[in-house]
Amino acid sequence: LIFNTQSSRYKIRKIRTIIGFILILLAFIVHALNKDINILFTMISLVSLTVGVANIVPLMMQKISKILALLFRKLGWTTGIIASKNMGYNKMIISSSRLIVVSLSLLSTIILVSNSFTRTFTSFREVTKGYDMIVMNVRENHEKYDKLTEIDGVKRVEYLYYYYDEKTTYNDGKKFATTPIIYTTNNKNQRYVEGINYDINKLKDGEILVDEKVAFKNNIKVGDKLNIKFENKEFDYKVVGLVDSSMFTTSRNLVVVNYDHFIKDLTDKPVQVHLVTDEGTNLEEMKKTLKDEIKEVGLRVQTVEEYIGEHWFYYEYILCNIRIISNIIIYRNSK
Repeated sequence: LIFNTQSSRYKIRKIRTIIGFILILLAFIVHALNKDINILFTMISLVSLTVGVANIVPLMMQKISKILALLFRKLGWTTGIIASKNMGYNKMIISSSRLIVVSLSLLSTIILVSNSFTRTFTSFREVTKGYDMIVMNVRENHEKYDKLTEIDGVKRVEYLYYYYDEKTTYNDGKKFATTPIIYTTNNKNQRYVEGINYDINKLKDGEILVDEKVAFKNNIKVGDKLNIKFENKEFDYKVVGLVDSSMFTTSRNLVVVNYDHFIKDLTDKPVQVHLVTDEGTNLEEMKKTLKDEIKEVGLRVQTVEEYIGEHWFYYEYILCNIRIISNIIIYRNSK
């Protein structure tokens, strides 16, 4: 104490600095292991990185301060030497710097997450355009659900097919950078996937299309031959083109195969059944009718608006938690 006033000189806490480096390392490890872009692991990685960087800011400030002091000493600028030393050891400056770093990091995170969610809901709106009802957790093949057109008010029935196996590998056991979703369609009007240099509807057995992001991350090129192995089956394919699957998944880990091959060799059960109804149809009554007609355990029937709203609530919950965590981190680093 000087004249009964607390010293303004900042002393680096070694434990806090060590924890900072550990958290940064943890953030990069979790990010590297999070190949399937799990939202929980993504949040852990972002929070660890933000807190870790905040904890090493004092050390960074003092290192920068020393470098600047040496530079100004060579230039003979006395004021610059004093200012640079003050920058690296003044409590108020370091606390403010930590707060600025944390605030900018969290602001960037919230903006990125919000933009990602906006793109997701834009794609939801686009791909469900024209549908009125979505049936999920179905257990039979399309032949059973084709008969739904016999229900009064049902105009058309379409299907969403994809196959996902976490154990998927290629070419002698190589793991994909992100486990791919195997997609197929026989709907010429589908809006989930856009062919970049190949017509999806002309895809033949033994041919495969990959998202351009999958191709980039795994160094796959058009013309390459791939032996893709699932948990208990494997197939040989030739890459004949690229697709853009951003409307289907923001991770863009999609691979497209021939429809007949998919139904015969992977699964003949759709993931979702999409229904187009006649104009003026009472959708609440239609939900009851569909449940009574299909009669399957665990069946879920929703209107398109309910489907979109449910996902929006889920993402709002995530954003709310990010804001809470952000406020806690800012508060802790402002002390």
